[in-house]
Amino acid sequence: MRCISSYVLVAALLASQWHLSSSLPNAPTTTTSGRPSIRSNYDPTGGDVDLELTTPALAHAPAPPATALASTGGAVKAPSDLFVRIRSAVGLIVLIPTFLHFTGSIGLASFLSVLQLVGTREISRLPGLNGPSSPQTSLLFRASQISCYGVVLSQTMLKLLSNHYEWGLNTDILTLGLISTTLITLVTHLNGLPLLTPPLISSHLSSLSSLLISSLLIVPATSLCLDLVLKFGGEGWLLLLYSVTLAAVNDTMAYVGGKVFGRTKLLKVLSPNKTVEGFGTALLSTVVASHYLSPFFKLSDYSTNFKILCPLLASSIAPFGGFLASTIKRAYGVKDFGSFIPGHGGVVDRVDCLMVVVGIVWVMKGLEN
Repeated sequence: MRCISSYVLVAALLASQWHLSSSLPNAPTTTTSGRPSIRSNYDPTGGDVDLELTTPALAHAPAPPATALASTGGAVKAPSDLFVRIRSAVGLIVLIPTFLHFTGSIGLASFLSVLQLVGTREISRLPGLNGPSSPQTSLLFRASQISCYGVVLSQTMLKLLSNHYEWGLNTDILTLGLISTTLITLVTHLNGLPLLTPPLISSHLSSLSSLLISSLLIVPATSLCLDLVLKFGGEGWLLLLYSVTLAAVNDTMAYVGGKVFGRTKLLKVLSPNKTVEGFGTALLSTVVASHYLSPFFKLSDYSTNFKILCPLLASSIAPFGGFLASTIKRAYGVKDFGSFIPGHGGVVDRVDCLMVVVGIVWVMKGLEN
């Protein structure tokens, strides 16, 4: 009965991936059917990316009355970006871990699954990685997308859950079945197309590749979060909160330091908004914050190497995950991967550094034992 229930859970998790595949865009960004389109005014010299959202329905909409603008002083005031960013960081540090503490490891696994779906969707929606734009996209191709994503999922989160709770689920056999399903459904779908052209084949493979890339970027890191909790229980929850805190402090203080002290460009070509001063401010702030917050995370029994190397490595290596994300966004002409987290962009914008920090804490904790 436990084996049957575990396979039912696996089926439910894989079925949930339908949201992922059904949300992938299958049409060019410009449209004549009344759907929104995004035009990116990308400055290759290193300026900010300007995204302009247009819809045919709004293109001919009348301008708002002058009296309406006058009542607000000509513009609607919004909270500052820094305020929104700090508010989101506080939510990540306090509210989410508190909620997950009461839901347990299964709740954590479910929450991480949602992040995986959203993050994969964000990367898959990048211009140029939208996949096939043909209306002939079938359920078979959707099945190949779901199976491709399931391959990575089965070897990470599902394997951790199965081993910890002794479900009796053979994830290796499941992975082989998903790989076979991906190949069979993809080939069958392509065989059903009336005409095969190199651009059409390329668009299909690009769509699957974007899913695989996003899976490899997001799923392993989130699986390490789950592994910390499953292996170390309450101590693992504190280490997870510690990792999130290091990432949040580093990212926020890099932003503040760059705004206040930023003068020298750190990466002129790849990420011109990043500065040496911001990088240094983040490094110092992360080390100091880790030192003063260590009693809260009960790190007194940990070695000096752990308490020094974790914040030092997190603040000196993890930002390069963000630099890589910035490079991808600049190459594709987008400002953020999404808007899932106010002030910070999408899930990928948040976990680009966090996945490195969690990996560092996970390795250092392993060296402690």
